[in-house]
Amino acid sequence: MAQCVGRSKRSGERCKRSAAAGASTCYYHRPAAGQVREAGARRVADAAAEGVARKSGRTAFTTKELSKRTCDDFETLFAEGTGWGRCGCLFALQVRRSRRGGTWAEQRGVNLATMRGLVEQGRSQGILVYDDGAPVGWCQFVPKDELRFADAAASGAAWFVTCFVIDPRYRGLGATGVALRAAVNAIRRKGGGIVEGHATAIAPGPPPKPKRKGPHLEGDVFYYGASAKLRFGVEVEGVGPVTALYRSKRSMHGAPLGGTVDLFRREGFEAVALLPRPTSRRAALTQPDRIVMRRTA
Repeated sequence: MAQCVGRSKRSGERCKRSAAAGASTCYYHRPAAGQVREAGARRVADAAAEGVARKSGRTAFTTKELSKRTCDDFETLFAEGTGWGRCGCLFALQVRRSRRGGTWAEQRGVNLATMRGLVEQGRSQGILVYDDGAPVGWCQFVPKDELRFADAAASGAAWFVTCFVIDPRYRGLGATGVALRAAVNAIRRKGGGIVEGHATAIAPGPPPKPKRKGPHLEGDVFYYGASAKLRFGVEVEGVGPVTALYRSKRSMHGAPLGGTVDLFRREGFEAVALLPRPTSRRAALTQPDRIVMRRTA
């Protein structure tokens, strides 16, 4: 697998990720999201076709549940060079996954094979989001009996929304909301119950500029490198002040994998509690709070 030819806009260093299949760049260095938005806008007029899940005003998405028939699409979305392809979305499931040894490509192969086996056994649930037939997003939901985290499984919820993956070119177009809404509807068809997600609050306003480089605190903002990462003391209705995240649409670290508070609220969830903070001082300083969001399906 060839190395991506893209370079960091900040440092000028060459990207260390693998290039996506059939391309010279990874997903992060493929054509800018603006080109996708323009193409999506041109397709809106034709978005009334059967199966359209949502019109965002800029593009239209369809959804399908993960199944034997859509497993190939899942693997396409989790391609090499995406930054998330290696995990195979096994982190929240009670199953062994490959994290060490071999190359990332080899680990990805093992994990995707494991996921395919779970799909064939009916033990893996999720929603795939499509734009014009191409998979561009994913939302995983897990029944409590399959959840790896015992403490969360004992919370009283029947289902857990554990992960979102959206192609960086499609972030900000409404794909995540489409995925979550479809996941809640799928859970309802499977018997429903209390649905729980662990969301991140997004810091309001544009990220402030630091006075110096390197990890440090300035007032209530924590900076990492040359950018703001966290803001402390942001109020969230239902739980009070939290540590919130500044994010970038093109950064995996800036795209909360568990979704945002605003995303869940738009789909009828309420903030009810905070998950315990990390015990290490470094982690407590550098990670946002995880906020328990709930609704009934």
